[in-house]
Amino acid sequence: MSVGRKWPLPALLVCLLTVGALAGCGGDEGEGAEPAANQAADEEPVSVTMAYLGTASDAAMVLGNEKGFFEEAGIDLQLEQVGAGGSAVVPAVLKGQYDVASGGIDGPILAAAKGLPMRILGADGAPVSKGHTYPEGSETGTSAIVVPKDSEIETLADIKGAKLAAITVTGLQYLCIAGALEKQGLEPEGVEILEIPPPEMLSAMDAGRVDAAALVEPFLTLAKKQGGRVISFPCEEAIPGAIQAGFFTSAQWAEENPDVAQRLSEALVRSNQYAEEHPDELREVIPEYTEITPELARDIILSRYDTEGESTLDVIAAALLETELIEETPDLDPLLVGDG
Repeated sequence: MSVGRKWPLPALLVCLLTVGALAGCGGDEGEGAEPAANQAADEEPVSVTMAYLGTASDAAMVLGNEKGFFEEAGIDLQLEQVGAGGSAVVPAVLKGQYDVASGGIDGPILAAAKGLPMRILGADGAPVSKGHTYPEGSETGTSAIVVPKDSEIETLADIKGAKLAAITVTGLQYLCIAGALEKQGLEPEGVEILEIPPPEMLSAMDAGRVDAAALVEPFLTLAKKQGGRVISFPCEEAIPGAIQAGFFTSAQWAEENPDVAQRLSEALVRSNQYAEEHPDELREVIPEYTEITPELARDIILSRYDTEGESTLDVIAAALLETELIEETPDLDPLLVGDG
């Protein structure tokens, strides 16, 4: 098993969205998590190349790889950090540059809506999660709209006419922002949304170039330490309890490697279960593949890995349709693979 080179934090976090939540703790290694599909003792591990953004929400997979969960499943997982996730890495997966990729679940749905042959790794009838939003009313999350401490904007309802920094106006974060605004009776067009890389958002607020910023971790925690005020957790308001990130591959790879896809899914689920039970170990592994310091890793909100959740592909697809990011909903039934 191996992990690709570490990218600087600014390059890593120009992405669709860093997702997460704080998991419960307790239990010994493997508690509640059976090893992935059995393999013959003399069988050579199958090499699988995984493109990943290298954000905090990838920690469960990285930790599971270090724990040997993939090796026990007969998989030599090669982790390769890339500079963009979600829909941006779809072409590389379709070309076979990577076997599988982690990223926003909107990526493969957007691809499917265009007729591209994408598949999503699943387990128990749902995508294997790389991050869930918190349930409605949780008042927490790894992405939030923040204003300066002295801002006249008190709530999201006050943001009409303001300038808002966001990572993208075409992906999952925009979907969340638009949904949260609409719940306040506001149109997304009533807010000037400016695409700004996450590392530059805090300085943009300080300089007065924007009135608010849709921040992801670790910048969300940094902003709060500087007195910034959270006025909205947009994804929790727009798509509460939804799987917003997962793992996807091409239809060709899935059809040619059905057994490997299933073993990979099972090892990913096992990694998620271990992460839920050992949040302290999760925090320790994050600085190993990111530029997040150990001190900051102890404070950020961790990804929430729901290993028994129901599929929410229809929720994401409906939100994409409502925000006109797709013209019609693709057939979602064939998307899940590796589900036994």
